[in-house]
Amino acid sequence: MEPNPPGGCAEANPHEISCGIDQSDGGRAADKKKTEAPDFGCLKSIWSYFTNIVIAFYKAAFWSNMKTVEAKVEENFKEDPESEPDREPNTWLIDGKLDEEIENWENMRLDFRFPEIQAEIIESYMSEANRFTLRTHGKSPLQKGDVIHMDVRE
Repeated sequence: MEPNPPGGCAEANPHEISCGIDQSDGGRAADKKKTEAPDFGCLKSIWSYFTNIVIAFYKAAFWSNMKTVEAKVEENFKEDPESEPDREPNTWLIDGKLDEEIENWENMRLDFRFPEIQAEIIESYMSEANRFTLRTHGKSPLQKGDVIHMDVRE
């Protein structure tokens, strides 16, 4: 193994990240410093950089046409099992009204936040530009007047 130049591996190759360990002796001194606490500052930088790349990718790929909106629950009632093909006896419907009208609502997808709904979501759909229905398995604790948030995207 060829020793790195003085100053460590960061000077030898600017694309490598030095984690506070002097590599000028080929890493042999690092074995002697086992009692010293390592410097994890570079790992935080790497993680932050990686996280920003992932977020940028997902925003470009999936969230470019996404919008978060608030909605007010108007009803939370038990569905008649005979009205659906699956005849599931423990389904509930939550009807609500968005705080704004959504353009091109017929082609939009609704993504709800489970901690707000607190029930298994079976399906959701928009019935008008500012109205939605959410079908759940099990009763959600939501009541008339509660405000929830959802992501609307194509």
